[in-house]
Amino acid sequence: MIRALLAAVLLEGVAHSQVSYTNLASAAGISDLSYGRAAAMVDLDQDGLLDLVAVNTGMPNQFYRQTQLGKFVDVTAAWGLVPDFRQHWSGVVADFDNDGDDDVYIATGGFMLAESNQLLRNDLSTKGKFSDVSAMAQDADIVAQNFGATTQDFDNDGDLDLFLTTSDQPSHCLMLSNNGDGTFVDISLAVGFYQPGNFMHCGSGDFDNDGWPDVGAGNLVGPNVLYRNNGNATFTNFAGIMGVTSPKNNFGFVLEDFDNDGFLDLFLPKYNNLQPATDITELYLNDKTGAFVDVSAGLGLTAQTDMGHNTGDLDGDGFPDIYIGTGHPAFKGLDIMYLVTPNGTGGLHLDDVSVTSGIQAGGETRCHGMAIGDYDEDGVVDVFTNNGGPSADPTTLQEHYLLHGKDNGHAWASFELEGRRSNRSAIGAHLVATTNTGREVHLWRRAGQGFGNTNSPRLRVGLGSDTAISKVALRWPSGIVQTLLTPALSQRHQVVETGLLLAAPAVVGGSLDLDAVGPGGQTVQLYFSLVPFELALPGIGMLQLLPPLTPLGGVVLSAAGQGALSLPIPSKPGLAGLTVFVQGWFHDPVTFGNTTLSNAVPVAIH
Repeated sequence: MIRALLAAVLLEGVAHSQVSYTNLASAAGISDLSYGRAAAMVDLDQDGLLDLVAVNTGMPNQFYRQTQLGKFVDVTAAWGLVPDFRQHWSGVVADFDNDGDDDVYIATGGFMLAESNQLLRNDLSTKGKFSDVSAMAQDADIVAQNFGATTQDFDNDGDLDLFLTTSDQPSHCLMLSNNGDGTFVDISLAVGFYQPGNFMHCGSGDFDNDGWPDVGAGNLVGPNVLYRNNGNATFTNFAGIMGVTSPKNNFGFVLEDFDNDGFLDLFLPKYNNLQPATDITELYLNDKTGAFVDVSAGLGLTAQTDMGHNTGDLDGDGFPDIYIGTGHPAFKGLDIMYLVTPNGTGGLHLDDVSVTSGIQAGGETRCHGMAIGDYDEDGVVDVFTNNGGPSADPTTLQEHYLLHGKDNGHAWASFELEGRRSNRSAIGAHLVATTNTGREVHLWRRAGQGFGNTNSPRLRVGLGSDTAISKVALRWPSGIVQTLLTPALSQRHQVVETGLLLAAPAVVGGSLDLDAVGPGGQTVQLYFSLVPFELALPGIGMLQLLPPLTPLGGVVLSAAGQGALSLPIPSKPGLAGLTVFVQGWFHDPVTFGNTTLSNAVPVAIH
């Protein structure tokens, strides 16, 4: 009785409410027919408006530019994209060359045949078009029956690498390492990717919170793989150890923090090829001690042909939800939407809103890709779905859907991140927002999720019934932790990676070497203290040094936001074994505006 009452109170506290969608594809100008596969919602031309990409199999991909809020035009030809009839499946949109705009990587082949993948470099700001640089990028155009794709900076060197799955048996997953000069190299076997399988879609993220991104893939006819990043250019398959091999009908592998405890959980969509469907879609919670726990039983999950799939906070309560596109080469199916919340007793509660949300109003589909984000910036999450069937059958062509969400009154704020020491897209960054009630909302920046989708890069914190955000901690892939205090609601915040990193060990008689990153042209003034501290200074940041503070000097960041400081350490033996704490004050050198306090760096002197 007490547990039931506690669960009810907790559920009420996050204001778990319904969602409502209306398909505005026709009015928005994107109701074209396609053999739809993956989808993306990103700002490709850097005008502040989110654009759409529909990846299609056996026909040209479609690029839609948002020209005004809610209105799109097809710019595929205008942006220099040559008609291409390959079997396109996954689309990963991110800044692979770290030049400040998003490129597009397309995995091809899928179920059909081995084809070369495609890397489209974004040259809109210089040439007004995309350039196909696949051949110049070397192994980026690898030939295989490529199916899924995701990206992370797997070696933490500052540029994005690619993980690919292949469906031609027997085959193994692929790792393409970004050399940082526009080229990629296949290092799959060297890093430990040799397990064969019929791998469908994949997902990436740091499931064990050790600072190194991991990756997993769903196997249609055998055990899944979950590769733990060892941090030394090798991976180990932890699927068996973590209990997620689930060796049947896996069509994807989605890492997502459903219970907001800071550890990524797992959603396994099941593709039931034979009817009636018997294998139920699965959901696992990360127990934070080295295993995933299957909590599927009793959640109300069903069995069907899970093809399209993705996750995101659809109702704005701060907890990620699930969208499933059902269908089959031989028949259509009705899409499914589950709203997810913790149940108050360590598990989850799922609410099937497939009918009441309105996503089934258009009838059965062959929905594959879906990109999630607030495309018209009205504060409500929307969904762009890419529908269509086998490329050899014109009767399976279908229209895209642009599912516009209705406001349910939940407060929100969004954050658009730009890396400096980390990759420019900030893929892998972990945002932790603490609300006015002390609740944490965890979000990760990713590209290549679910059915090879790229969601909006604007991390949107939904507050549910909470009314404010007290602070946001941004854990960048570089290791920098940046704190924002009381960010304003109902607006988008542009955040540049700002902070300090220890560049080398500090040795008596040597030097204290620090790297500073932040907005270009800012001045960085360093201070140190012998005692760590924590005091919130609204509008400035978190003071992490106990006063009195001792100045150490400073540096002006380059236009690219980089700076290095080297300070002599006296040759005094008594300094050995001492730990000092260094913090930076970042500000505009003229106006002293845009003030930010960096993370404090502990420096152990040897």
